[in-house]
Amino acid sequence: MNKSNMRGENDFGYWAYLQSAKPTMGGMAAEGQLMFKLNNTAAWLEALATEDPAKYKAVMLQARRDRAKWHQTYEDRKKELREKEETKMRQKAEEHAANLRKKQLQMETQRKMLQKHGGPVSCESSCRDFIEQLSVSPLSDRKQKDILRTHIMYIKATNPEMAKSNKLFVLSSKGDPHPFTQLAANLQAIVTSPAFTPDTNTGQTSEHTVGSSASSFSKEDAEDEISRMKAQFLSKAINDTVHERETESEAEKRNDKESEGQNEESNGDGVEREEE
Repeated sequence: MNKSNMRGENDFGYWAYLQSAKPTMGGMAAEGQLMFKLNNTAAWLEALATEDPAKYKAVMLQARRDRAKWHQTYEDRKKELREKEETKMRQKAEEHAANLRKKQLQMETQRKMLQKHGGPVSCESSCRDFIEQLSVSPLSDRKQKDILRTHIMYIKATNPEMAKSNKLFVLSSKGDPHPFTQLAANLQAIVTSPAFTPDTNTGQTSEHTVGSSASSFSKEDAEDEISRMKAQFLSKAINDTVHERETESEAEKRNDKESEGQNEESNGDGVEREEE
């Protein structure tokens, strides 16, 4: 066993070179060229043709006979891998849709709870009235804090960009839940922020949305999600290929300049020797 991973790095390096230099090359052709190059097959065949011509002819004849079989084996393997990949991507699409349905149902539950207590708030005045009405309600202190926390979480779901790295959406400090006054102050600061966008959905609209999203995830939806993922992978592969080609072009130019400099130095040394 090799003590280093140099061989593996060389193999992957040559594979990356083939993908960037010949992006339209098929997988089987790339694998064949990779094995042919790194296994020194050409040198072995050349030596075999000289040392044992009969064996050389037998090897070439057997390779031609097995060509169709190996092509079919490769296509079967590629089809199997493609089916596994599509199954995996379809599962991810279904999980993504299930998470969306769960999130929408959770938001609908939060919205109904807030509507019972005068929410959700949409401006500074409605937020002030909501907090005042909640503070004088006969609810327990724990229930009042739960309602404020629910409202902050609801705004976080409807304003995800605003909630990024925003301390106003933090509900506790060093493991201790915020008191009512702190939660109320955070809610007022969130609502008065220029980045805040009030929720304009009504109960009927949200129920319709949740009802439609809670329906079964169809095969067409899964295929659309798979096509979207494939497009993202293709775009990333094209960008990586362009970047690799630019890097290789810069390296070639640098090597050309270095070789020109070396040629000039060698020519200068030759002239000096002639003069001597």
